[in-house]
Amino acid sequence: MSSDGARVVIAIPAWEAAEFITTTLASVAAQSWTELRVLVSVDASRDETTSVCRDFAATDPRFAILEQPRRLGWIENTNAVVEAAQGEFIALVSHDDSIAPDFVERLVGALDARPDAVLAFGDLEQVDARGRLLHVDRYEPLEGLTDPVARAREVIRGRGAWFVPFHGLGRLPVVRSLGGLRPHAEGEFAADQVWLLGMALRGALVRVPQVLYTKANTERNLSRDWNGSDRSRMSALLHSHVECIGSAPLPWFDRWRLRRAVSKRIARNERKLRRQR
Repeated sequence: MSSDGARVVIAIPAWEAAEFITTTLASVAAQSWTELRVLVSVDASRDETTSVCRDFAATDPRFAILEQPRRLGWIENTNAVVEAAQGEFIALVSHDDSIAPDFVERLVGALDARPDAVLAFGDLEQVDARGRLLHVDRYEPLEGLTDPVARAREVIRGRGAWFVPFHGLGRLPVVRSLGGLRPHAEGEFAADQVWLLGMALRGALVRVPQVLYTKANTERNLSRDWNGSDRSRMSALLHSHVECIGSAPLPWFDRWRLRRAVSKRIARNERKLRRQR
């Protein structure tokens, strides 16, 4: 728990978000689960993000603002706010997204009911810049899987809306055990997929079948530039998968099985690229 007894910390990495972050902060403040702490890490912004966040925090003592003195980027800023967090559970909320009023309540309930689970998540709706619904993403491949190798294989395959669980609630000690998000040779591309692989190797993931997270699908999204058809990016990502498998608490035979799964995805990706030529 944190020093004030809160079990849950909401972590918000922010950068140049003055125009829209108030909506994000308000959705966090409106949680039905009121005993929480909120950490906003402002990454050396040139706009008024820091003052907007400080003004909001002045109205709610649960909020604290961390101001980074130099530009860190998405990965390092996310890792900084996770490192500063204290509590039992942590949720990462993007600076332009919002969460349902019962986001924390539903996900804490799911984790309390499943001591073997390390992460709980709901469904995710994507909206455009005007807030109009585009579609709802659900990630179901891991449901009912108790074997860490089976869970990891599903993540390695990269099928479906694999990005959804990153926007859930995790057990903070387990999240920290991963060593943070990690850049690779191609930068930040799909670093959250490697994070998900690490979580899947350490415990069960529980889906709550309800839309709990709203993602703004706009031009400012980092992932809009993530092209999964780029050979060098995919190669760097899958190399990160191998590194993640090597650092996981697994018997050697399970590591070998998962490395084979990575090799199969590399081969599948090569066939796909050849067809696209």
